[in-house]
Amino acid sequence: MERLARAQAAVARVELARRAEAEFEHARCEREAEDIVAALSGDTPLYGLMLPAMAKMLQANAREKTALEAAANAASLAERTERLRAERIAERALTARRLERRCDEATRLENIGAAIVPDGNALSQEDADEA
Repeated sequence: MERLARAQAAVARVELARRAEAEFEHARCEREAEDIVAALSGDTPLYGLMLPAMAKMLQANAREKTALEAAANAASLAERTERLRAERIAERALTARRLERRCDEATRLENIGAAIVPDGNALSQEDADEA
């Protein structure tokens, strides 16, 4: 159970890395959109010639940004899901270890009791005589 908990924690770390990468790519795309808009300023003599190409680039960037935002959201959800799953498995492993210790302790106490009273139902000789 503990190995499963460690494996699930590793999966959660992978999902965290994927989430970070998706968020980084989304931020990069947003910066590119800002650069495109800044380049659309009418300060250059080629402004009129560049406008259609820049508009197409801005539209393509918007589509990419939307896709990256969806990927970042999906990665965030997957990371959160895997992290919670790892936490639940770790809690179950801890519960299993505690239960195992309790069972071991109960067995130990039974063995002590059996050593003290060889036959758990046996009466002492005096009790048998009285009965």
